[in-house]
Amino acid sequence: MQGYNLPLKQLMDNFKNPGIALGIAYGYDVGHSTSQSLNIGWLNHAEHGNAIYLSTQFHYRPSIGKIKPGIGLGVGRIIYFNNSNPLYDMVGARWEKSRSQSEGRWIAPLTADVGYQLDLGKYYQVTPFIGYEIIPTIKYNNAFPVLPSSLLTVGSRFNLFKK
Repeated sequence: MQGYNLPLKQLMDNFKNPGIALGIAYGYDVGHSTSQSLNIGWLNHAEHGNAIYLSTQFHYRPSIGKIKPGIGLGVGRIIYFNNSNPLYDMVGARWEKSRSQSEGRWIAPLTADVGYQLDLGKYYQVTPFIGYEIIPTIKYNNAFPVLPSSLLTVGSRFNLFKK
């Protein structure tokens, strides 16, 4: 769920705009304490329309017993479309409505999450988690060179090959 706000401010805004994401991760070590993820997601913002994003993040998730705290840092691309506020381009000395009503921007997601690892047999693990993601959108427009937004995430990680 997305909110346009400074990190850790107005957290209730994160509950106004739902979204969904799906990702896959590759663990660099046996315990998967370091991993690389590839994520694709869709965001719906009540005032600014929809967006899809694709990102990759490097994660560090040490194990403290069954507790899995983690941090992640990455880069990605977000494409805004179906914007309720039309986009305009400068043509000569005048503003004209843009032919394209979608626009792509670079993002630099920073994630903090915590999960609880459940072992389901010899080869399967499920880790339900809750996380908070800060996503600065780079060069959003001239007025906002960096647009801060945040996501509150709830989900599960599935590990099908534990050993």
